Amino acid sequence: MKRILGLIIAVLLSIGASVPAYAEEGDNPLEWRGTVEYRIDSKSYWRSGVSDGLNLVTAPARWDEGDWVKAGFVLGGTALLYTFDDRLMTWVQNNRSQASNDVADIAKQFGNEVFVLPGLALLYGYGYMTDDNRMRKTTLLGFESWFYSSLLTTVVKQSFHRNRPKEGGGYDQWGGPSLSADHISFPSGHASTAWSIATVIATQYDDIWFIPPAAYTAATMVSLARMNDAEHWASDVFFSSATGYFIGKALTKWHKDNAYGRLTLLPFYDGQTAALYLDMTF
Repeated sequence: MKRILGLIIAVLLSIGASVPAYAEEGDNPLEWRGTVEYRIDSKSYWRSGVSDGLNLVTAPARWDEGDWVKAGFVLGGTALLYTFDDRLMTWVQNNRSQASNDVADIAKQFGNEVFVLPGLALLYGYGYMTDDNRMRKTTLLGFESWFYSSLLTTVVKQSFHRNRPKEGGGYDQWGGPSLSADHISFPSGHASTAWSIATVIATQYDDIWFIPPAAYTAATMVSLARMNDAEHWASDVFFSSATGYFIGKALTKWHKDNAYGRLTLLPFYDGQTAALYLDMTF
């Protein structure tokens, strides 16, 4: 897993390394300051998206005590549920019914990219046609939140290859790193998608009383549906729900008031020493 994460970091850093060392202010896509224009054709939005990715990768280096407590909660909660995964899945399957199957069939679509992403595109189109900046911002940040949470989910899936409940073999069966598409229970892609987008919507529209409860309820139903269908263990959906939530929260926090800070990433070479300088101000 460390090698895979290292590869992702290297790819992100290579974006900045491709910029000439003596580029003028504004030429470096990672060096800028100002207001983000939330339009699909806006350079400022895409620049902020690249910066967001780097910020997410390097976030632990800037965490304070509260952030480490949250990380401990996610990891501790996942570990605790792991010890009860088998018993929880047995209880869920023993109480499974046609009604729960019908609800799950509907709920899981809120975590299905085939339905969710076109829905975001339609909402963006509405925001574009009506010049609704908040709608455009919400949909674009929602897409970004989905992208980065899905990237994390994919890396973890390919790193561990855990057996799904319906595949048999037990909750403690892990295959280890590979590129196989089999045995990818941990974590849940549906739950990650639902929570990463729901959190952005709930945060952006927290002044409308029914939207946050509706968004989080839909995301919760997706998580429960994946257990009902024996697609994921409890620890799978908890980890992905939590990471999706915190990624969504981080992005909306960084983009508060439509302003963004500055991230500078430039290569340095003096004939003997090669290095990358990273400077962030928020």
